[in-house]
Amino acid sequence: MTLDQIYYFIEIAKTGSMSQAANVLHVSQPNISMTIKSLENEVGYALFNRIPRGVELTRQGAEFLYYAESIVKNVQEIQAIREPDREHLTTFAISAQYVSVAIYPLEDMYHLFGNQAKTFTIRQNNFSDVVDDVASGYSDLGLINISVHQTDFINALLERKGVTFTPIDRREMALAVSSSHPLCDAPSVKWSDFYAYPLAIVEYSDKAYFSVQDVKHLSFDSFKSKFYVQDMLFLYHLMTSLNAVTFLSIGKHHDLDNLLKKYQMRIKVYTMDDPVVLTFGYIRQASKPLDYMEQYFINALKKHLG
Repeated sequence: MTLDQIYYFIEIAKTGSMSQAANVLHVSQPNISMTIKSLENEVGYALFNRIPRGVELTRQGAEFLYYAESIVKNVQEIQAIREPDREHLTTFAISAQYVSVAIYPLEDMYHLFGNQAKTFTIRQNNFSDVVDDVASGYSDLGLINISVHQTDFINALLERKGVTFTPIDRREMALAVSSSHPLCDAPSVKWSDFYAYPLAIVEYSDKAYFSVQDVKHLSFDSFKSKFYVQDMLFLYHLMTSLNAVTFLSIGKHHDLDNLLKKYQMRIKVYTMDDPVVLTFGYIRQASKPLDYMEQYFINALKKHLG
């Protein structure tokens, strides 16, 4: 496998067309087709499905793209070592199940480094992808929630991947609706009253960190209609237009609630008498110590949560 093959593959995935990729890369289409065919023979599976309008990634191709982009990123980092102002370049990447919790610490870091050139990357992913981002070095730190019932299982999983978890805060799952929801004015509300309304779930909050009893306790399946979304603005739109309900993990510092209020988006939170308890914290590669930027971010995160 060569870097040229990887570069060709990424460009085709980006354009969805071998001919367009050939034009961008200034190579002939037969050449790029042969290169991809050779790569597919080498890995042992198809990377693209040929369709009338071009090509599309196969399931294996989409997974290959994830690792291919990591390889290119690492190559670029290696090449940048020789740059004379390398020491003045700031780069930092975070993966999180909910990016809202990282906003204020990243603002602190931005001001800390003043006029230095800086690139901050924040990725919102599901639990498994956050772990893989950190394990592969794609992100410096990951922010995750772990059910207290899953602690031993998750820690064993992280250890196998060379990742370590450090707890910061205790969270509880709660139900949230917009402040305009019909039940907000009700004198008393039972948990089952919300089942008549659609449930909106952020797709990044997959069930990997919940135990079986947690999922049962939250009664996901009692809601007749469900929306799985990836965009927080669309989530809030569903909460206001369809009176959808959602689940949030809340702690001493309810970061999402405060963030929504900042932009005049108001919600009401209903806590559980017997809540599902989560531990919130950060993950990092176990084999390397925290550098200055990582330690600064963690301290800033603790400050804003405290």
